[in-house]
Amino acid sequence: MLALTLLSLLPLLVPASALTVRTRAADPVPADLTHLSNGARMARGLPLRKPIARDEGARLRARQATPSGTVGTLSVCGNYQASDFGQSCTAAANPAGPGGTCCTDSPGGLMLLTQFWDAGAASAGPANSWTLHGLWPDNCDSTYEEYCDPSRERSAIRSILTNNGQTALEWNKHGTCISSLDKACYTAPRENGELITYFQRSVSTFQSLPSYDWLAADGIIPTNNATYTSAQILSALTKSYGFTPVIRCQSGSLSEVWYFYNSKGGIVDGSLVKTGAVGDSSNCPATGIRYLPKYTVNPNPPSTVPAIIGAPPSAAGVRGFVYPTYSDGSREDRACLIRVGVWFKGTCAGYTSVTPPAGSPAGSFQLQTGGGLCGILAADNRFSCAASFTAATAAVFQFNAEGEMSIMGQEAFGSTKVPGTDQVPVYLGPAQAVDYSLVFVPQ
Repeated sequence: MLALTLLSLLPLLVPASALTVRTRAADPVPADLTHLSNGARMARGLPLRKPIARDEGARLRARQATPSGTVGTLSVCGNYQASDFGQSCTAAANPAGPGGTCCTDSPGGLMLLTQFWDAGAASAGPANSWTLHGLWPDNCDSTYEEYCDPSRERSAIRSILTNNGQTALEWNKHGTCISSLDKACYTAPRENGELITYFQRSVSTFQSLPSYDWLAADGIIPTNNATYTSAQILSALTKSYGFTPVIRCQSGSLSEVWYFYNSKGGIVDGSLVKTGAVGDSSNCPATGIRYLPKYTVNPNPPSTVPAIIGAPPSAAGVRGFVYPTYSDGSREDRACLIRVGVWFKGTCAGYTSVTPPAGSPAGSFQLQTGGGLCGILAADNRFSCAASFTAATAAVFQFNAEGEMSIMGQEAFGSTKVPGTDQVPVYLGPAQAVDYSLVFVPQ
């Protein structure tokens, strides 16, 4: 029955084909798991620790402090009241007290439930749910051990849970470091009991953390165009969780969230108590974070950054740059208009305000680059800056308080695509694949 319960939840587990090995730091991913260094997940600056079994003396002391469990409980902690145990990683924790380290997790008493958001070609799990990575036991100071007991490692977990190789990695690397899952902590021999408990607790905790729904409730949904700030994402998650988690990004895209717990009474029969992050921190940028949809490949993946707030030219002769800017307040990184009036990722051209012809609207200007005055080509409605334009034929631009440009009331511009290494024409009007406004930013 335990295995069947897990089987129904396997779509939420990250498949091995979609995931190799993820480390907290930006370490290179090993090509072969056997080449993982023993300290690959330890805090920077700490000496490497050999992945051997926990100190046998400590295990013996835990056993000696633990009476045989009562009937009806899985672990020896059932002999005590919940009030007999303090939360791990708090002043009340007492690994030498009732039940020893079976009932007070130590040294790995800070539990992290980690989730992945795998999008694009690496998509995994339902499109409207994050996926479970694992349950990690950290030391109370956020350092950690791994591969703690080779004698309990498994290589054939597929036959136990009918899952995949990722489960073997999670159990061997993290599960063996949870002291309350030691075989001595169970009231009676139970084949693979500690392994099944580990995955059951991982899955049940994961189910209590609907990150997708929490984000969506605050309007944060996967999209190929919009970007979000770190403050927005953390606010949405903290509001529902009660404590601030850690978010992680890869190449500017939201990819992980870590929730933190203390344990009370061990993992088997005890509880996980929510707490705030310790030691670990987000590596996401403050702004411009992408949250990409699963199972879609954007032909022009955005590499957006927050828009620059512009301003209208205050007089003729003011030089500035012109940035295509999306309606969500973002723009393509390092992309702007160059001297001939096309959109390009490279060095921006200077656009200088010029006094317009008599009778033009108050506060309006024409613009000029090294290529000439700027205007709209009648043949295809394309924006251009060229010597062929004269004061009579060049466009007259009006500007709002934030530098957004318009021509005769038309403020929408667009292109057929986002520039890569090529130069992309800019057209007046919204009937294009990529729509934006043009913003003048004085220099």
